[in-house]
Amino acid sequence: MGNQRKISGRITTRFGDYYNGKRWQRGAGLNWRPTRNYDIGVNYTETEIDLPAGNFTVRLFTLNTRIAFSSTLSWSNLLQYDNVSEVMGFNSRLHWIPQAGRQAFLVFNYGLQDFDKDNTFVSTGADISLKFNYTFRF
Repeated sequence: MGNQRKISGRITTRFGDYYNGKRWQRGAGLNWRPTRNYDIGVNYTETEIDLPAGNFTVRLFTLNTRIAFSSTLSWSNLLQYDNVSEVMGFNSRLHWIPQAGRQAFLVFNYGLQDFDKDNTFVSTGADISLKFNYTFRF
């Protein structure tokens, strides 16, 4: 279903060779767009990997939001978790375009991991970045 609708979604499947084995991936996603300037989405992907050395299943959960305050200022957030690495990551990005050819990003990343798989997450890192782009025209 098209992302321009108030409620949209997707269902996917993929399969095929994966190194010396096979892969079967299936996923689903749902997006809600209450206004033209805001949307929130949730996605789930499950990938079964069959290899000669063993089999495993990766489950990836994603939650994302996007807010367009204006045509020149937007804010997007992504929260992601997978069951194999037991890592949860958060990314937040503020994007500003003061003029055509000029833009700035303020990006915040934060990571958590459950090392001993007891549902207790520990911070693995955090960083903040400020990026500027300027296009020279001649």
